[in-house]
Formats: sequence, C-alpha cells, structure tokens
Amino acid sequence: TLYTEDNYGVMIKPSSTAVIAPRSGTVLWAGNGTVGSLYNGYTNCLVIDHGDGTQSLLSNLSTISLSSGDTVKQSASVGTANLKTNVHFEIRSEGDPVDPSSYISKLGTLNSTLVMGK
Repeated sequence: TLYTEDNYGVMIKPSSTAVIAPRSGTVLWAGNGTVGSLYNGYTNCLVIDHGDGTQSLLSNLSTISLSSGDTVKQSASVGTANLKTNVHFEIRSEGDPVDPSSYISKLGTLNSTLVMGK
C-alpha cells in the first residue's frame, strides 16, 4: 500500500522477522499508542527521532527491543515482525506525516529492510 492522504505510510510485507532501524536516532515512543497520544491507534509502535526534524514510525511489530530514550544506530535490531502481517512504516517531518517514497532509496533488497536515503 502506498502513501495517500488517508494512509500516512507504506505497508511492507516482511520476508524476515528481523526489523532494523532505518537511521540512527533516539527512541521517542515504544509500545502501543494510547488514547490522547500522538500515536493513538498504532499497535506495537516504535518512533525514532533522527535529530534533523524527521522521525521514523514502525508499527504492527511483533516485539520491540527498545524503550523510550534509548539511542539506536542505523541498521541495529529494533524488534521483530510477524511474517503473516504487514509492518506499517511512516516518515514524519516536524511531527507531520510525509510521503516516505522520497526517503526510501531501496526496498526489498536486504530481507525487505528499508534503507533511508535522505
């Protein structure tokens, strides 16, 4: 599924259970989105702030191996995916969802791992 005004990201069918950080940063959120939070409705959600005004959001994860405040390096393990469900991936700029296609340089070339190119 591609980015639309109603769907602020892309759905990725994983070919591996490994989920890695698309870029280095600090974890802003790790867990289910709660009512009243910016991430209400997202299940098993991980948000990484990259320090340049952009954040990556991954949801529908099976497990999350980080906590809020943790730092993470690009390509480090951040959790696992269920091979039977899609992983939701978003990019936010200054907190607002943006079309992630301009940030994705490769998709599906390394076990369906995203590599951000911006």
